[in-house]
Amino acid sequence: MRVEARAALPRRPVPARVASRSSAVRQTERVDQMHGVRYATSRPYLVRASLDELAGPTGGLVEMPSSLAWSGRRRYDLDIATDRLWLYKRVLEEAQTAEDLRRLINPSLLRGMWVSLPLSRRVRPLWEDRFPELAIRLTQAKEDT
Repeated sequence: MRVEARAALPRRPVPARVASRSSAVRQTERVDQMHGVRYATSRPYLVRASLDELAGPTGGLVEMPSSLAWSGRRRYDLDIATDRLWLYKRVLEEAQTAEDLRRLINPSLLRGMWVSLPLSRRVRPLWEDRFPELAIRLTQAKEDT
């Protein structure tokens, strides 16, 4: 009995009704990977024109809008260092509008914690290109260690 080998056809993504944003992101990543593009590299990130435009709070409890915190935690205490880091990471990586950045990020806090912010490889260079003073802080911190 002879068996013929068939060439495997590439699978096409099946259009589906998306139940949540996270499944939409996963579906987009699968489609992008088929075409050699990852979601993180094609996603637009926002950066303000000036740090002086930022007017976020310096302390207390902050509640993120549901457009940014669509799953998981929404409330952060800026008086707790780890809360501050994770809030800033989420806002810088997920901001949908310039107003999100303006309302939630404080320029003094951002400068002070820039070195320790666990930002993605795409977000950090965007901010450092726009604001060289942030890149200088990172360079100085590396030299001090």
